[in-house]
Amino acid sequence: IGADIGERARIGDLILLVGNLGAGKTCLTQGIAWGLGVPDYTSSPSFVLVREYQGRLNLYHIDFYRLDDIREVAELGMSDYL
Repeated sequence: IGADIGERARIGDLILLVGNLGAGKTCLTQGIAWGLGVPDYTSSPSFVLVREYQGRLNLYHIDFYRLDDIREVAELGMSDYL
């Protein structure tokens, strides 16, 4: 499923995943990365907040898990990735 999403992705697409810990968000992201032609293994960015991967399109894997307030998104410059 993830690879299919990645293959169909176009410039400007925004894919948001929401789920409990262990729900498979990182696994789905790995599939999306494969579909985008990303040669690297994608891992959860929980400790660094953002991981960037180069493929047919850039993939920015962003984890908001540690953020306590939506205002922190703006403070961290996350809008730069949109």
